[in-house]
Amino acid sequence: MGRVMPFEAGSVFVCFEALLSVVGMIALGSVVGHAILGVGDNVLRQPITWKTDAALAIEWLAGLIWLLLLVRRMAGDESWRRAFDRPSIGDIGWIAISLIAANLASLVVVVVQWRLFHLATQGWVPRLLAVSDTGPATTAFIALGIVLTPLVEEIAHRGILFTTLLARVGFWPAAVASSLVFALLHRDPGAIVPIFSTGLILAAVYAKTRSLTVPYAVHGAYNAGAFAWTMIQIHVRG
Repeated sequence: MGRVMPFEAGSVFVCFEALLSVVGMIALGSVVGHAILGVGDNVLRQPITWKTDAALAIEWLAGLIWLLLLVRRMAGDESWRRAFDRPSIGDIGWIAISLIAANLASLVVVVVQWRLFHLATQGWVPRLLAVSDTGPATTAFIALGIVLTPLVEEIAHRGILFTTLLARVGFWPAAVASSLVFALLHRDPGAIVPIFSTGLILAAVYAKTRSLTVPYAVHGAYNAGAFAWTMIQIHVRG
């Protein structure tokens, strides 16, 4: 039997629940970071410390728990397990192709929007890394960005939003809508188009392979590459 996309029986209301879970994560991160840990209103704009790492971890874990509870209610356990099947040889090929495509698309968009509009991304990852050393707190931050963040975002945006819409409005409306939400929730005006283009690629490869493992792997590798390039730049500048 071929893979079965999870959440196919979900209602459109589930999309709003998934969106609410991501927005709730952002709000929770601000509350925990500011009121409890004292690291400022926006954790993503603060220098990396163990406190900011803790605020981000609480934020993403809360979102993951909410999403998993939502998943359990809308899809059977068997369907959910299939969504994270071990990747096949074909899946690995799609991971490689999608990763190359995502990086090329982002590069082209960033260059074009800079040349035409002098619009640059806010670059919260480079800015955070640039003001900290490469100690344990930075390592923990990178691990969150490579492992936990893509997991939550893929479950929410591709697994729930995209798949629920796909069954009702078709590929392109579902891909565009889920990718736009994905981009807007990054809260970076200069990154909306690059992240939107990446979202389209992640939606396409998910629709092709019917496995969340593939976009999750692409997303994690994409973030890892961004971190690696940032760290290289920091060390070169000395």
